[in-house]
Amino acid sequence: MMVVSKSNALHFAGVGLKDTTSATTEDYTYPGVFVKFTEFSGNKEIETETDEGHTGRRTLNLGENRSKASASPEMTDNFRLNQGLEDFCYYALGKMVETTQTGTGSTATTFKQVITPTTTGDLPIAHILHGFNDDTQGCRIYKNAVANEITFTMNSEEKPTVKCAFVSDYPTYGDDSSIISPTFGAYLPKALKAGSLSVYFKPFIDDVVATIDESTDRIECLTESEVSVNNNIEASTCAGTEFGEANKDVKNLEVSGNMTLRYVTQDIERLFATGSYTGEKVSEESIYGALRFKYVTSYTITEEVDDETVTKTVPLLFQIDLPNACISNAESSESGDDVKTITMELSATEELGNIGGDLIKITCQSAMQFMTGDNVTTHKCVDVPDTSS
Repeated sequence: MMVVSKSNALHFAGVGLKDTTSATTEDYTYPGVFVKFTEFSGNKEIETETDEGHTGRRTLNLGENRSKASASPEMTDNFRLNQGLEDFCYYALGKMVETTQTGTGSTATTFKQVITPTTTGDLPIAHILHGFNDDTQGCRIYKNAVANEITFTMNSEEKPTVKCAFVSDYPTYGDDSSIISPTFGAYLPKALKAGSLSVYFKPFIDDVVATIDESTDRIECLTESEVSVNNNIEASTCAGTEFGEANKDVKNLEVSGNMTLRYVTQDIERLFATGSYTGEKVSEESIYGALRFKYVTSYTITEEVDDETVTKTVPLLFQIDLPNACISNAESSESGDDVKTITMELSATEELGNIGGDLIKITCQSAMQFMTGDNVTTHKCVDVPDTSS
């Protein structure tokens, strides 16, 4: 009998926000956004304990008892505005404020989301749907998922990627009726490109806190960088917890990163060691500074205004700010036949003299917004608003 195998390309995934206020969607919210992911891993785990006992025979193994079932689903994708990127950021940090950026004659109206950590650690609860578009398999639904870690990889010659890892219950298995054809809205921008990245660094010399000046603080030749947010969540169970469900223990928030740059003019290693670009002796004081990773690009759309076709520019922005980063290490290459580089390691801290400042701030801007309805933010993208009337 001939067997025809199916392609992995048929996989799909979506993310929906759990609504604890609406009786109609309390258990599961249909995904508000389908993610055009590059990698997905459910990381399902069933823990067992061996039942051992003496029976007068050579083995002590009387069987395996299942003790705990949980999952840590994770998705990796390119930077795609309105196609999962903002959602991942919101799930990992927990607080979002959206404003409307009114357009002009040549610029479309856009929406800006500023995403920062919650002060309490109360994070949004997601449901993740992962499936295979085949009539013999249903979807896997990872319920009660909380974002544990999100990592942004931003390099000068490669497209930026985001990896978001959750802690969830063990997935439930859907039936054939759960097979769907994921739909994607109109005017979805393409993934952000490597060439649109700019990085800025403002060191706080002599502990003088200053804001970034993009005209003077741009890093001249960054080649590799990574920023990671870790909520340090662990799955646990309590007496009476249904098997397959797990508590999510949210611990301390950590934000860290690293960068590699060409040695051009500024001696970052000297700055790290001495506290200034002209210092001579090692300083006992740590060095802090503000960091910004910024992608700026745009695309065009056409609209009908007064029976005329008008072309408008849609500005796109994705920006990560670390207002107070501690440079924990900086080393330059000291030999070899390649170009001289400097590698920096950093961790985000509270603002100097201002405990309670945001460790990280992420800003997104595009022509779509997150909708609010049914008493919950559903993260559903809408088309560019009609301004012709």
